[in-house]
Parts: sequence; C-alpha cells; structure tokens
Amino acid sequence: MTLYSTIWCDEKPGLPPEVKVLQRNRIGRRGVFQGVRKLQKGDAILLNGALDFSELWFDMLLAIYIRFFLRGVGVLVSDSTWHPRSVPASSRAKKLFSLYTGFLQLLFLLAAGRHTYFGFLSTAEVAIVTREARLRPGAVRFTPFCSQLPLEMMDELKAIADEQRLIDSMSAAAGRPPRPVRFFSGGNSLRDYPSLTIAAIGTNAEYVVATSNSVPEVPGNMKLGHFSHQDFFRELMHSDVVIVPLLPVNGRSVGQQTYLNALALGKPLIVTDCIGVRDHLSANVHALVVPPSDPVAMRAAIEWMLAPENREARDRMSQSAKQLATEMTFAHYASHLCDLLKEIQSQLPRQIGSPSMGPRIQLGE
Repeated sequence: MTLYSTIWCDEKPGLPPEVKVLQRNRIGRRGVFQGVRKLQKGDAILLNGALDFSELWFDMLLAIYIRFFLRGVGVLVSDSTWHPRSVPASSRAKKLFSLYTGFLQLLFLLAAGRHTYFGFLSTAEVAIVTREARLRPGAVRFTPFCSQLPLEMMDELKAIADEQRLIDSMSAAAGRPPRPVRFFSGGNSLRDYPSLTIAAIGTNAEYVVATSNSVPEVPGNMKLGHFSHQDFFRELMHSDVVIVPLLPVNGRSVGQQTYLNALALGKPLIVTDCIGVRDHLSANVHALVVPPSDPVAMRAAIEWMLAPENREARDRMSQSAKQLATEMTFAHYASHLCDLLKEIQSQLPRQIGSPSMGPRIQLGE
C-alpha cells in the first residue's frame, strides 16, 4: 500500500521519501491522471485543492474521479473551499459570482466521499466547512501553513539586507538623518487596502503596495501597482515593516503566505485580526494584530512601529517571529499533511493478495 502526492516543493527536505510524487510540471496532467488510475485499494493520495480556474480545478476533479471509480483509496485534499478569495464587488466573475461559488461548492461536495478528507488553514474553516457541507466529524482537519521563500532568490535577498544595513550604518556614522521607514504590503485576496490608505495619510513613512487590485485615493507617500514575483520579494526585502490588511469574512482565511514569509525574513509585522491569523502567530509576540476595518487602530500600530522608543521592542518582536518561522517551513507543513495521510491510510480497507502494480513512473521528488 503506497502513499502518493500531487503537491511538491523544491525546498529540502520536502515530502518524506516514502511518498511517491506525481509532479505535474514533469509528467503533465495526463501523466498524473495515468498515475492516479493505477491506485489500488489501500493506497492514499494527497491532492492540492487550491488549484483554481487557471489549472482547471485539476486536483478536485481527481478527487471526484477517485471517489466514484477507485474504491478503497484514501484522499486528503488540502486547502479546498468554495468560499471565494474576493468579495462580489471586486470579483472577476461579476454577475456570475454566486454561480461560480455554487460551482466550487458542487465540486467540493462531489469529492466528499467515504474516504475523502480535507485540510484547511484555520480552525474556523474546519468548523464552518464541517457544518455547511454536513460532513462527518473528523473529515476536515486543521493544517497550519508554512512560509515559502523563493529559493532561487535567497542569495539576492540576503545581499539586499546586507546592503541596506551597511547604508543605514554609514548614514548614522556620518550623522545624517535616517531615511524614512518603508512599509510593504502585498497580495490580492481579500485585502483591505482602503483602510491602509486612510491609515497611511500624513505619516512620516513610505509605503509600497504590490497588488493588481483597484484602490481609490492612494496617498502621495504610497507607491501602488502590480509587481512581478521577483520584484514582489525584492520590495518585501527592502521594507522595514510589513502590513497585511485583510477584509473580515467568515468563510475563508487568506494572507498566510504573505505574513509567514514576512516573519521568515525577520520583518516586523502588522496584520488584521481575521480567521487564521491567531492559528499561526501570537498577538504582540510575533506581530501587532489590529481589529478589522479599523483605520484608526492600524494608524496606531503604524505609529508604534515608527516610534524610536519602540525600536528595541520591535526588534524583539521580529526576532521572535523569525524563530517561529523556523518551525513553519514547507518541511513542517508536508510532514503534518503526510502524518494525516498515513492516518487516513491506516483506516482504509486492505486488499489482500493484490497483484503487483508493475513498474512505477519516475515521478521526481
């Protein structure tokens, strides 16, 4: 009986060696599907439920296929939900918004078989999805997320940090006034940039916001626009403080990747108190956590970060956050998912005396 996964990461260590990876970018969708068709009773597979329209919901369709055509195969679908990443007013679906979310819910319900389990990135979603989809107890689990920094850019990001420290040190030694503190914010999903723009007005700081969202009335001290993946991380590394302003919604958690990457880079963090945040960090220990839709509270957090007398406390916070991030790498995330996958497999019916599957596809790591 074998464990499989369609999720992979180039970061080492990645998935445990006993897991056979069906790596889509190496063998293509057809190769993945051919591998899935060979699954036998007692096998279990980890699927990526976050794949969306751009990937034709491929892994959700695999989950549905397994449910109806492969008896006795266990499935763990990570981060799958019909709750949208945007609010109706800003969704690309526009008038089809409710139809689109209904379609996603249908995919989810069709995948929810006897041996199908789901992993979510917040404890709130576990309760919400279990109730709304009327799933059996234990079919939905909380799986804390991880930071994922671009491995190919780590030397460049370190060089940016070293250069910035050197410039600041030379400026202080020459008696020049310090440069303005730079705040960074980024991402598109359920972001509350209007609150951030209100909070930023008149502060003695610079702001860079990396998003393709439309944001009205951007203040003069804020640069806002779409950035490439590489430039996103360069701007993040150039920043002194990271802000992740989130919209308060009840059905979906977002932003984990952004704020966990910020913690991993040792950046002081301000984040909105929305579902999932307190599952991953502690308020006033790893970040300043502010109430949702509250520009006044966000402004107070910005001013706290700017105050010279708080510099030492800010540094302690970023160090605590960086330490936390060492315990939330992809290896930790993958280990948790694979432990759940093994638990699922242990509860499956066994196929006694099953024929050998024959040669395996070379799937990578």
